[in-house]
Amino acid sequence: IVDSTIENNSTSGVDSDGGGLLANATRTVISRSTFSGNQTSGLRSDGGALSAMNGALVVSQTTISGNHVQGVDAVGGGIHCDVLPGANTPEFGCLISQSTIVLNSAAQAAGGGIASPLSIDLRNSIVARNSTPGFQFNNTLVLGTDIWQKFEAPLTATASLIGRSNDTTLIPTGGTPNASGNLIGGLTAGSAIDPLLSPLANNGGPTRTHLPTPA
Repeated sequence: IVDSTIENNSTSGVDSDGGGLLANATRTVISRSTFSGNQTSGLRSDGGALSAMNGALVVSQTTISGNHVQGVDAVGGGIHCDVLPGANTPEFGCLISQSTIVLNSAAQAAGGGIASPLSIDLRNSIVARNSTPGFQFNNTLVLGTDIWQKFEAPLTATASLIGRSNDTTLIPTGGTPNASGNLIGGLTAGSAIDPLLSPLANNGGPTRTHLPTPA
């Protein structure tokens, strides 16, 4: 998927993943595109913008903004990556580079921006200002406001901004980048880092984006 806008789509019904896109058993590559206003409403219907099952997901130079999962136990307001037990797939995981994942939500569960039990690799990206109320998972309250790193799957970040670090293995940095060039917010709303982005708009590229605003 290249230079495309996928917006205002929805699914309903139990296990109806991928409000904007459901990819299964394939390597999915998305570049210079925007997903906005997509949603799922059913029980366990994961991935408001997109859900990648049983395969690798590669996202670059893409905006994922204002997508939602509304149902009970539905996770990943923006992106959901997962693999089913016994799936025969040569590669899986989630690589996100030069992308913006903001203002997405999981209304009754976790993983406002991203939810995945698979490896997540963030490069030069923003994942912030997403929201969740949290839910009980294995007798523990899970929020994963921006990222739910389910089962503490491998998560690496380079030169990225993550608004809140709850339910990840990331260590908050405060206002000073760490050795990998990341700015990572704390566990609470009061310690979150705001990327200070303008509203989604036409800014000269193939799709709508969020421009940075002055501090």
